[in-house]
Order: sequence, then structure tokens, then C-alpha cells
Amino acid sequence: MRTEVRLEGVDMKEYEVIGHATVVCSMHVKANDKTEAIQKANEEFGALTNYVGMGGTAHMLGVCDSSDDRCVFPDSDPEFDECQEVER
Repeated sequence: MRTEVRLEGVDMKEYEVIGHATVVCSMHVKANDKTEAIQKANEEFGALTNYVGMGGTAHMLGVCDSSDDRCVFPDSDPEFDECQEVER
């Protein structure tokens, strides 16, 4: 009987694995009603960026403008569903 032993890292291919997660975005706006508030948020929130920011390392995403109460929080764990071999 022959047992195959594989040492991790030895002659193994390297892969970039890509996943997705849901985030929740919030901000404070002044408006006359809920419809106007949602419209203002959609117009004024700005872009998401991929750096730690917005008041601490608990946030993995930031927003371009930190002048008011704009926040991004994770709402799910990542689900990895794509990968590609890394060329050496």
C-alpha cells in the first residue's frame, strides 16, 4: 500500500481567489420626506474606495468625502466563487 504525502507549498500552483460580500451604506441628509431623503442620498453619497477609513480599522471600505455622517459597514461574510492561476 502506497501513501501519498503532499507538502503544502511544495510544487503547488498559486491561485488568486475572488469573493464577494454585501455592504450597508448609510448617511445623514436633511429632507422634507423619505422619497426626497433617498433621492438626496443617491445623488450625494459619492464613490466607494478600497482603503481602511471612516474613523477606524473596523471599516474595510471608505467613502471619498468624510465631511458628514457617511458610513460603510460589512453586512455579510465573503463568499469566494472565482479563481485564476497566478502566472509566475
